[in-house]
Amino acid sequence: MFRVFILFMLAGFSSTGLAREPLIALDPDNSAIYHDSQEHWTERAHYHPHGKAIEGVPISKINKKWCAANLLRKYDLPAEAGVADSVGFQVENLEIGNFRKAKASVGIARNCSDDDTHLFILFTAKNRKMQRVLHLEEFQNHYPIDGIEILFISPVSTKELIVWWCDGCDVSSQLDWSNDKFEWLASEEMGE
Repeated sequence: MFRVFILFMLAGFSSTGLAREPLIALDPDNSAIYHDSQEHWTERAHYHPHGKAIEGVPISKINKKWCAANLLRKYDLPAEAGVADSVGFQVENLEIGNFRKAKASVGIARNCSDDDTHLFILFTAKNRKMQRVLHLEEFQNHYPIDGIEILFISPVSTKELIVWWCDGCDVSSQLDWSNDKFEWLASEEMGE
């Protein structure tokens, strides 16, 4: 009888629409209608964060303006995303200050006030048994050069990251930990 009740409850939840929207949802491709070249998946993406904690840290302790946030994972990407294996959403074993096993993670957050979503890079490390937020870099979805489509990161060293500003492009910046702070390097400093 108990099993029947559980199955009934599960069927009721799924039929009432309580299933969450995917973290990244795509609008239909309208290129056939408008006779344009095919739109890139990032131009049709809508982000739907729903998490209340990241790495065990309540989002209100990361940023009081956030209502929801999630870290991105490669499995969150739509099937048509052609992401290289060398880039991703997480880099581990970074050396930040006194922390030798810090982690950088890319995520998406939603503000409470205007319901606007934006991307971020969060740096965390375990301090004893608790997760500690070391640094937060936020990006409104409007980069000075062009709209940020998505962020990918890859390691350069234990103190440096390359941040890719789009999928399948060569637009990137380098974020370094030096002199006890994070610094963005210009293209010339990166050797480009």
